[in-house]
Amino acid sequence: MRSLLMTAVLLVVVAGSAPAHADDGPLNPPLREMTTHEDPGGIVSIQLPRTWSAQGKGDIDQSLERWAGWIQPTVTDAPDLRIECEIESGYRNAWLLRYFHGVADPRFGKRLDEFHRTGEGWIQDRWHNEANDTVFVTRLVVSDQGVFELIAYAHQKMFPHVHRHIDALFDTFAVVGKRPEKPWPDGYRASVVDGVQVWTNAPAKKAKLVKNAALTFLRGWEIGRTVLAGAPAAKLPARVVFCADAESYEKLVRDSVRGPIPGYGIPELDRWTIVMTLADAKKKTIYKSVLQRYGGLAYARRFVGGPAPAWVEWGIAQRALIEADRRGKFTKPSTGDIKNAKKAIAAMTTPFAELVKKTTYELTANPDLLYELWAWHYYLGEVAANDLAGSAFAAYLELLRTKGDPDAALKAFDNVDPDDMTTGFHAWARDWK
Repeated sequence: MRSLLMTAVLLVVVAGSAPAHADDGPLNPPLREMTTHEDPGGIVSIQLPRTWSAQGKGDIDQSLERWAGWIQPTVTDAPDLRIECEIESGYRNAWLLRYFHGVADPRFGKRLDEFHRTGEGWIQDRWHNEANDTVFVTRLVVSDQGVFELIAYAHQKMFPHVHRHIDALFDTFAVVGKRPEKPWPDGYRASVVDGVQVWTNAPAKKAKLVKNAALTFLRGWEIGRTVLAGAPAAKLPARVVFCADAESYEKLVRDSVRGPIPGYGIPELDRWTIVMTLADAKKKTIYKSVLQRYGGLAYARRFVGGPAPAWVEWGIAQRALIEADRRGKFTKPSTGDIKNAKKAIAAMTTPFAELVKKTTYELTANPDLLYELWAWHYYLGEVAANDLAGSAFAAYLELLRTKGDPDAALKAFDNVDPDDMTTGFHAWARDWK
């Protein structure tokens, strides 16, 4: 689920070769008879040729409107350029959304960094999806509402003839209204558990189950708050939603999810902190593990202002799962967990530089990798906290929180020799008890 308190404009277009700049001379053909187009809610506007038409919003909640039309003289029935506008209200930083597109959004393909541009309050990139010969030019524009994505796309053969027009169209984009707050769904009621809003549609007879689930989630949340120093980038109040069953869970989140709906729950930063289903609550051990992990992961997202790099989210999630006691305080890791971690470290084949690039799927599909990741977080955050490597880790997290650019934050490790760090990590792990 994607959301943000910034505004990002993203345009999707098809392949290209030379960088596009606004000062390459007159547009050919020039943009004529430009008219103002707005989304149905009057939130955003953009100047488009008179012949363009609205296509209606997409099938996800983030979609505001889609437009299509021609830039070059009409030679086919199909428009040569399309533009979509979406809002990502759960992100607080455009760089995080850019990072997310690069590692977890299959729509855009490979980012072409040679076309990267920045301007006053925006980030622009071009992407090439080889599967359908589409190049994506993305401009992420920051505002106080969230991140709006304008998405324009054209076929590779047409792209060289429209790519300079895209900049001109991007430059006319404006936020002209305020997106109304999403209404809370009917049938949900609120209570407060340890200072956190808890919403549920479960019957009153399940009140104890809901409270216990909330407390389990908060154990992981407290570990995240303890580990991650500094005021979180996201300022929204913590809200936890527990859906009574799988049907109401899917109904609540369906319009906010691209692709399959996660089985247990979804952390996000728009209306709520996390949405969970109580459908599997009877599977006590598994369900509690998921809740506690998600508590740490949700706080990590709150800390950086949006979905964080997977190695950060799941490292904190593992610490929340393994190190939290019943009160959300740190407890000594069990002998079994240490044994599993040492076994994973002994067989380690993933260099640290590659571990930080792993996706959520790659991490969660490999229990040994999760144990190894936990050990790295424990080592850098506790054991080596005052060493060069630990200081670099702390600086990296602070850069994520304040700047939001995962790629730039990794420069915090530039003065750390990766071989020395790995040697120290292995030496400590051998004697870990």
